[in-house]
Amino acid sequence: MPARDRYGAVSKALILLVLVLTPAALGSPAPPAEPSDPAAPLDQWASGPVRWLLLPAELKQLRQIAGPAAGKGFVDRFWARRDPDPATTANPFRDTFYERVEAADLLYAEEGVRGSLTDRGRALILLGSPTGLRVTSREALSWDPSAGAEDNVRIRYLPLEIW
Repeated sequence: MPARDRYGAVSKALILLVLVLTPAALGSPAPPAEPSDPAAPLDQWASGPVRWLLLPAELKQLRQIAGPAAGKGFVDRFWARRDPDPATTANPFRDTFYERVEAADLLYAEEGVRGSLTDRGRALILLGSPTGLRVTSREALSWDPSAGAEDNVRIRYLPLEIW
């Protein structure tokens, strides 16, 4: 296995552990701007990482919303339903969600896709950090149509994470 692949996977694992397992020590970051202003449309918000939390009934309601004021009300109710202690101003569920989104974006970004929108990012966001993590790689045959006829089948190393 090339050293670059091995150490890259280990670095990702360490970043994951630092970002996700110790958010309280770092302080919780402010959540991204909610779609209360016209610069952040509601459909973009709903197609982002929050899509993993939206229920079918909420999606139906979302399609019927018109105007930024109604959109802000929808988002406020969305997070209020998930708040474990509505009596306080803080919403730990929302804060944890955005911490996991940030970690997924750093760790699992793929070509042109935010890490929080990938399958691995979804797992991290919904399940939290793993209790154990083993990072390795394995050989796999791949086909490269741009290579010459004799060299179009190659062996490459795929990163493998076992949670």
